[in-house]
Amino acid sequence: MSILVLIEHNNSDINAASFNTLSAAKQIGGDITALIVGEKLSVVAEKVATIDGVSKVITADDPSLSHNLAENVAPVLVGLADSYS
Repeated sequence: MSILVLIEHNNSDINAASFNTLSAAKQIGGDITALIVGEKLSVVAEKVATIDGVSKVITADDPSLSHNLAENVAPVLVGLADSYS
């Protein structure tokens, strides 16, 4: 099983809810891919890459994603969804 987790962040720190979601994903088992959406994501991506259980980090880094509006983030998720169970 492969699991995609959308990481919530403020461009420097990961929100606590994302850690809860990652913990639940680990309990399900399988490969966990973390998706980070926004702009200038290098700091967050480095932190996410060190989280136990995360096997892959995908970043969608674009100015249009900087405010994490659902209208902009949804197409990114839909584009990746078929690869995950």
